[in-house]
Amino acid sequence: MHHLASAYEGRKFILEPYAEDKLRTTQSFARSIRVARTKMPFPQLLALTMARGGSASEIFFDPSTLRRPLPHAVRGVFEVKEEKFGCSTLAMTIKMATKPQNTSLVARVVTGGALGENSDDATEGRVVHLSPEVAHLVADDLLQLLPLLYERFARPDEVDHAAWESLAAHFASSPLGSASDTLLEAAMKYDDKPWTRMKSTVRNPAESWRALAGERSAWGKGRAVVDASAPMVLAYLWHSESYKRRSERSERSYCLLSKVVEIPASNSAYQMYEINIGAGQHRVLCCKWTWHRADNGVYVAALTDISDVPEGGEKDAINATIERGITKSEIVRAVGRGCWTIKPLADDVCSVTLVGQGVLKGYIPDMATKYLLKSTLALVEEVRTNFERNWKEVDDEVRDAFPTPPPLATLAASQVELVTRCRTSLEENVETGLPWEQFASPSGLVTMWSKPAKPIRGDRRVVSGKASCVIDCPALHALHWYFAVDLREHMRESLEGGDLARVVLERPSQHDLSYAMLKKMPFPLTKRELVTRTLCFTEDGGDLIVLFEPLPESYKVDYGFKPNAVRALSRGILRFSSFPGGDKCSATLIQYADLAGRVPVSVVNRNVVAGALSNLCLMRDTFQRDEEVDADARRKLARAIRTNGQIYEAREDELMARVEGELGNLDDRTFEELESHDRLVNMQMVFIDGQSRGIWRGTTVVDACVEDAAAWELLKTTRADKKTKSKSILESGVFRINDHHQVAHAVHDSPVPTFSPRERVVSNIWKQMDDGSLKVFVESTDFDGVPVNKAFVRLTCTFLFEFKELPNSEGVPQTRVTLSGRIDMGGSLPRTFADRGGVKFLMRLSRMRVHHDKSREVDAASSLRIVAMIQNHTEPYTEEEEDMLRDGLARISEVDKLKGKELKMASPATKAKIVFKESDPRAWGYAKTMVQASAVQVLAHALNFVSRADASGDVLEKSLKTINDHHQEAYLLRRAPAPLRNRDGLSRRAWRQLSANKFILVASPMESDDHPIGGEVVRGRFPATIILTGLSENECKFEYSMQLDFGGNVGPAITNLFTGKAMHYATATRDYVQGLRALGDWGEKDGEATAEMFMAKTDAEKQHGKGETRVVARLRELIGRHKGLRELEEKYEWIEVLLRKVVANKLRPAGDSKTKLCNMSVKQAKVIGGALASCIAANLTAPAAVDEWILRYPAMGELDREYVWFRPMMDTIAQRLLESVSWGLKMRLYTGAGLSTMDLLSDMFMIYTYATTEQQGTALSLAIMVGMCLLGQLFLVWVQAHKGPRRTMLKEMLIVLGGMKPGIDAMRVAGGNERAEHAAVNPDMELTVTRAFELVCESIPGTVLQLVALIKYMQENDGDYSKTALGSIIVSACTTGFTAATISFDFDVNPQRRRDEPSFYGYIPDEAGRRTAIFFCMIMNGALLLLLRCVSTALLLVVDGRLVLYYYLGDHVLYLAYKMGRRDLYHWVPLEGAIHVPYAVFQRVSIKAITDFTGVVQFRGAGEMGGVAWLWSQGTAFVTSLVATGIYVENAADPIASVWTIVCTLSGAWLCFALMCLQLMKREYWGTFFSLQTGHAWVKIGFVEGKTDLQKSYILGYNKKLWLSIRDDVLEWTMENWERWEDEKPDWLTATWKAQVEDDMIPAVFLRRLSASAGGQRRRSSAGDIFFGGGGGAQVAPVSN
Repeated sequence: MHHLASAYEGRKFILEPYAEDKLRTTQSFARSIRVARTKMPFPQLLALTMARGGSASEIFFDPSTLRRPLPHAVRGVFEVKEEKFGCSTLAMTIKMATKPQNTSLVARVVTGGALGENSDDATEGRVVHLSPEVAHLVADDLLQLLPLLYERFARPDEVDHAAWESLAAHFASSPLGSASDTLLEAAMKYDDKPWTRMKSTVRNPAESWRALAGERSAWGKGRAVVDASAPMVLAYLWHSESYKRRSERSERSYCLLSKVVEIPASNSAYQMYEINIGAGQHRVLCCKWTWHRADNGVYVAALTDISDVPEGGEKDAINATIERGITKSEIVRAVGRGCWTIKPLADDVCSVTLVGQGVLKGYIPDMATKYLLKSTLALVEEVRTNFERNWKEVDDEVRDAFPTPPPLATLAASQVELVTRCRTSLEENVETGLPWEQFASPSGLVTMWSKPAKPIRGDRRVVSGKASCVIDCPALHALHWYFAVDLREHMRESLEGGDLARVVLERPSQHDLSYAMLKKMPFPLTKRELVTRTLCFTEDGGDLIVLFEPLPESYKVDYGFKPNAVRALSRGILRFSSFPGGDKCSATLIQYADLAGRVPVSVVNRNVVAGALSNLCLMRDTFQRDEEVDADARRKLARAIRTNGQIYEAREDELMARVEGELGNLDDRTFEELESHDRLVNMQMVFIDGQSRGIWRGTTVVDACVEDAAAWELLKTTRADKKTKSKSILESGVFRINDHHQVAHAVHDSPVPTFSPRERVVSNIWKQMDDGSLKVFVESTDFDGVPVNKAFVRLTCTFLFEFKELPNSEGVPQTRVTLSGRIDMGGSLPRTFADRGGVKFLMRLSRMRVHHDKSREVDAASSLRIVAMIQNHTEPYTEEEEDMLRDGLARISEVDKLKGKELKMASPATKAKIVFKESDPRAWGYAKTMVQASAVQVLAHALNFVSRADASGDVLEKSLKTINDHHQEAYLLRRAPAPLRNRDGLSRRAWRQLSANKFILVASPMESDDHPIGGEVVRGRFPATIILTGLSENECKFEYSMQLDFGGNVGPAITNLFTGKAMHYATATRDYVQGLRALGDWGEKDGEATAEMFMAKTDAEKQHGKGETRVVARLRELIGRHKGLRELEEKYEWIEVLLRKVVANKLRPAGDSKTKLCNMSVKQAKVIGGALASCIAANLTAPAAVDEWILRYPAMGELDREYVWFRPMMDTIAQRLLESVSWGLKMRLYTGAGLSTMDLLSDMFMIYTYATTEQQGTALSLAIMVGMCLLGQLFLVWVQAHKGPRRTMLKEMLIVLGGMKPGIDAMRVAGGNERAEHAAVNPDMELTVTRAFELVCESIPGTVLQLVALIKYMQENDGDYSKTALGSIIVSACTTGFTAATISFDFDVNPQRRRDEPSFYGYIPDEAGRRTAIFFCMIMNGALLLLLRCVSTALLLVVDGRLVLYYYLGDHVLYLAYKMGRRDLYHWVPLEGAIHVPYAVFQRVSIKAITDFTGVVQFRGAGEMGGVAWLWSQGTAFVTSLVATGIYVENAADPIASVWTIVCTLSGAWLCFALMCLQLMKREYWGTFFSLQTGHAWVKIGFVEGKTDLQKSYILGYNKKLWLSIRDDVLEWTMENWERWEDEKPDWLTATWKAQVEDDMIPAVFLRRLSASAGGQRRRSSAGDIFFGGGGGAQVAPVSN
């Protein structure tokens, strides 16, 4: 085989259907082949054939695997043909051999000769005349090889891209073409037409226009920007037979056949299509393609109808091919013309324009012509979507390709006039009139002014605005950002901002364009329209200029609708001046803007001007490099400090001496401790004798060297400070005196309106001290550069910063920073305000510490060191250590076994309890959880006692003394709440490895002279034990036990209250370790653990900032300390906003967003995140809600495919939200429970009414029905709970008697409740059975009975009716409709079922609105069908009860005969023995009865009624209602006069809602209503085509009679995989599922183990267990084909 494979090394082939142009069916065998394509190395094909047996050229098929015996053998011939792009075509034809062969069926692979040559074997064999049935059966079995090859080797995207790249290279390298071709010249003139924009396309990325061209004929134009090179786009269009193009045509379902005929040695080809336009009408379209490349790189591809091609041999040959290829003898030729223009904008960006015409001819409505036109223009959107990339990257590419604007001297006359007008009205009048007045800017880095105009009577004198800033990019890039109004960024922000339109009107050149904007204004203002011309050029001095002015009022814009807007005005000049180096530029904008209309000038002056100038803020933010600029400035300052060599003047020495004398010698003072918001910043205060102002002092340790920490403090002009203080700082400035001395000036706005702003002018001097420390001296000063302003109160202050180097921590530099200071706020401000100001200033130390914080790096390095120590540990244990470890293990084992009070934890993933030992009044706590890390990593974290992970503010001191590698002494001091004294604890900690993956850590109280008992601190005792059990490389089980003893006068009663809180240590450990995991290491369990962190409340919520919610504070803090989430946020900047909206769970109308993941914005993230709440409200379970959410938004689908942890994370979040919300699902559950209760109460009331009105027979019958329903539900309760506690059974029975069981069952399913140990069924199956009991025992017969009574009452009372009885009937119908709808809806939206059987489940649409609509229609459909069926049944009962008996008996007998005739009587429930036949009859009859009266869509599945039988049942409902009414009218003694009106109304309403349901369904599922598949075929296909073991495992939960023919395959599957299952332990491999497997299907060694574990005899599942138990992981539920 290796020798044979080497001959074809590197060759590729594509597996495609092989068929003639026209397939004619005769008595000889002929059949179109299924489509199956793949790409793989040719040697792999040969290896595949040899693996099947025989030689390398034969594939053998076992005849026994075919569904019927074959009278003749079959030969399949593969033909290999050479194709383009380095690939070959492998085609397969089916032929019948002339002689019977009973040994094997052979399919030959052509391997002789080179690729493209057929061997003689390929043509052997003659066609045998067989019946079409046998021939089709043979082909179906033999052609199963094709989808298998496709599934194994298909790589369609790779094949398409290889083809496009090859063609693009060909187009790009071909010589420049000539446009002299007559057809090409004509096509290039197609655009010269009066175009009208199509409605609702102005906001689309792909714009569309149309132009009428006569009856049933129209021209269309589409235009879009495509994120690919021009040759690549042409390659996509030219290669019409690619996987992508074929799939697009298949989805639109209008193209039946397609064929391409290329003309050799030319730029032309012919394309032929057969189009299905509906109503049985087909059209054939044949066009000639010709492409041309101009010298400017523009590609033109002309599409000419064959009727326009000159007569000749080429045209005749193509017409002959068309005649052979069409599938109908009578077909109409359509006409198609068009032209593609592809203009490059950058290397990988181009503008694509399609102009086309379609003439369908024949007798068709104009609507079909419009639909064809839209479908043709949809190809532009298809091209755009296929190549869509990240919009920011595309904008950058276009920006890089933008040429420098032309000089002013080269502009055209009209452009010079524009420059003159703008300069005259704006730039030349800057220095005239009133002066510029500065006003508050939205950004602290953009300065804004306004220039009031002198009022002139009768004229609107709107102010002009000016803004100036520095842009961190080249001037040309900034100019392009402002000039190119159609950038993706601008278009998205415009539409997201509510603009109704933003379109480019004209573009005479690359530097001159006109555009229009339609803006929506707040009520009651009318929309505003801006129609503007923009021009850019280069001035003589090198500055770049952008000018813009409004176009005349007479210029009308085509939006596709009437704008009804007021034309606003805007005129402006924007100047860009480059800085040296060219990487920055300054921008100055002068702009005039007027909303016009009746908007007051004062409003325009106050708001509109600032809004117009804010575009400069947006530009600055787009290109900002603030952090980079600030970091560079700090590096330069730190470098200057390191070089030292500073010379200080006498006045500087004097200043430093004054500050040092006032603040430098305070160690002998007694400071008062202040409460700090940062536990790592110590704050103190002291009052010096005789002074009214206190001195503050703060101390912290910073993870940076001395120079870096000092540079952070000394740099007063950072952009970050300007942005954060832009509103509170009125004025600011820094004056540099020399390298070590600067004067800082700032004016602080007062938070109290009546107080004046405070002005601060201080000198800052730094100096390197002799002891190696660095000090910064700050003192108020009088500076000539800052004159005194009487509007401000000047404060005085003195500060001293001391930076002292400390030893490195885990390789990270450490610096102790001490800040001492005094502030006098001046004026009459009370001292308390000054004191608060001092404490606020000390928080600057906290900001410094946080900026340099490297706690994660320090802790990670410590953990790695400890992990290495654990892995290399060899030290022996002392006897004392052995005893301590032994006692700790015994304690936690005892606590684990004791029963106690379950605790409610912040995370449900952590299970905790408190227990009491005998004679011990103090409680012990026990908690366990799963941690996504190895046991060694978690142990290292626990041993790192002094890590910075504990951010609790009440920890005052932590220290650790190492005795040896496995023994530590740990000391902890905590602040106790007043009036208690602080508590400390001293413990001995020892760890040991118990086994390969199991560790123990024990903490026992101790005493030591290093930390004596006494003083102001009370000693507590806190014995604890941790056991870590490794489950895998990245998961371990964490068990924790602890007892609290606070000591002192705190008794056990108080202590025990805090024991539960101490158990949160388990959750905190899990969350901290989870936060250390990198995003690339995440799996499904990581997603679940992260979701629990999102939903658990944290202390950070209590400190949320002003204007932010608790959820925002929680998410911000969590992402900040979570490594994986930080990595995710770096990749997707909007992820935090998305998660905020998800966790907030506010029920709002769901918005729409079809944006791809690469182009998600923050606003779209808000829309998508907020939509999950509506999905939760509309679905029964959390996975179903998440599935709808992911299907609705393509970006979330991409995220789900990219990350395996995303869906488990969202499922867990949705489940937690589902358990907490009080709307949506609960409302739906309460609605269902309420309807059931109302139905029960109304039935009870009617029983009472009938009993008191001499209708005792009716009352008794109805009571029996209600009783049977309750008895059935009570029986189900007994089956579920008879093995459990009696108290549970009694509780469930009371729920039944209260009529609340349906609602309670639904709530359990929604809550994700798992099957209880004593329960016989899963909650979802219990809910389904409960609903079935309601339908069969109460709803259907009860409604019929009440209708009979009502009809008789109406006959006796001349048509009058009882409102009470009618109300009871309506309640029953609504309840029945709701129940029937929920059965079908909940089954279909279940994600697991959709994955297992995508061909059956999934008909419910993914959009929220359509889901709600179809659910309502299904309710109405069930309710109306019940009324219609019950009315017709009641009418017959009134006439003669025997008619009902004869009809339903005959109907059901006919149905059973149909099932037996198709060998489909046995139900899927796996019963054995004599009961299975009666049960099958009962089940079939019951399901048919429910379907007849309620139309449950779920029961159309092959496992139940089947599609055709279900459809027949619904059809007979309509017919029998009319027949029954006719019999009643003719035979009743006194028929009701309005009976025909009632029946026709019900019939029409039911038919309307049924059709609406069908219309709302996904159309690809309509075929399931016509399916003839049997139950045994469905079961076998589920196993054979199952892609996972889970899908295959379902078969053992079905009746084995249905899969007896493939039992050997099932046996082979279980025997081959059982050992692997035991190792991997999949979730579905439960004891219940194993009990379903017969002994001979289990390997002997595992069978003995199962028998031994069962006491010598393996327990097999009984019929009842299998039916009610559901087979564990197997899906035993009414499912489908």
